[in-house]
Amino acid sequence: MKKPLGLMGVEEGDRFLRGVAGRLDAASPPVNPAERGADDLWPRTAALVPDAWLRRFRHHVTEVLEAMQAAEVNNDSGRVPNPIEYVDARRAFGGMLFAADLIEPGSDVHLDEDLVAARPLRLFRETFADAVAFRNDILSYRKEVPAGEAPSNGVAVVQHFLGCEVEGFRDWMAGDARWARESGRYTTPTALFPWGPTGLGTAAARLT
Repeated sequence: MKKPLGLMGVEEGDRFLRGVAGRLDAASPPVNPAERGADDLWPRTAALVPDAWLRRFRHHVTEVLEAMQAAEVNNDSGRVPNPIEYVDARRAFGGMLFAADLIEPGSDVHLDEDLVAARPLRLFRETFADAVAFRNDILSYRKEVPAGEAPSNGVAVVQHFLGCEVEGFRDWMAGDARWARESGRYTTPTALFPWGPTGLGTAAARLT
């Protein structure tokens, strides 16, 4: 059974990732479950998308490999990147950009490449990637830092850069999540008062 990437050495992790990515060409027999899964999934995906999407997806897969390799080097050497460097790399090695690519064949939508390259959509995709990445980093902080993966965790990167502890950040995020659940700010009136009348013509009765 393969070790998780974070527990592999740099060279071993690089071979594993490139082996999976190589399944886009499937030039050799698969040697592990991840490669067999890619062999099963990729032909069915490629049949649904235009050539421009395939080129974009391959580019994002290459970015993942390069950024993951750099992250493993940081982990092995204990080097903590600065926040700007980290954010740029995190978008890639987290896999969110190629995950965003997969929304298109999954929903039978094919975006024009000029639209994909336009600044508004590019920023939207990057914001999506950042939100997913930092949520993961916050939740996985207690697991990753003791395992020696601090250079690959955004909370640890910010802590190192500012020379501070993380209790305030933790309490702020926990408080925000609790407020969202308990304040009623994101709950519909019907859900708040399920015992009220429903159906055609009853809207006025629910106003109070």
